[in-house]
Amino acid sequence: MLIKPGCAAACPLPVDSAIAEPCTSAVCVQRGSELLHGVVAAVPEDNTVSIDPSPASLELVTCLLIFGLLAVVLLLCRVYRSIQSRFYVVREQKLALELSVLLKEKCKLLEQVSLAQKEYEALESSLKEANFDKVSTDAQSLEATYKNLERDKSQSGDELLILEKKLEERTKHHEQDELVSPVYSKRIENLTH
Repeated sequence: MLIKPGCAAACPLPVDSAIAEPCTSAVCVQRGSELLHGVVAAVPEDNTVSIDPSPASLELVTCLLIFGLLAVVLLLCRVYRSIQSRFYVVREQKLALELSVLLKEKCKLLEQVSLAQKEYEALESSLKEANFDKVSTDAQSLEATYKNLERDKSQSGDELLILEKKLEERTKHHEQDELVSPVYSKRIENLTH
């Protein structure tokens, strides 16, 4: 609403202002009545509805129908997407529930695999310990056998030395006997003759 230049003195607002305060002066009342006469003049005299087949009105009706149909199509698309989105949310919730069940099963399986792996490692370590014990027992047995053999070897060596000494003594005695034997045999012959 624009204020006329004639009203500028009576109204406290500037001329270009679109906000009007309630006026009590006669000028403002006059301005309101002029505005009312302009609105009444814009309304047609006969209040009957008539269809004017002029090309401008047909274009206007066609445009309105097209925009209306477009609005209905857009509304239907939005409703379809809303329904589709609702189905998607329901489907997503169902899949999330299935996924949580599968994750729980996977956790249980992983726990079982972990327990089986721990058991396997325990068995493997006990087997290694058993093998180590067996190897250490075998090593101890071999060590004892080696010590026994060394002792037997030293005893055999000592016995061999004793036997060698006895053999040497016998050999010496035998040699002496051989040396003495002709002498004795001659004496015996001499004595016997």
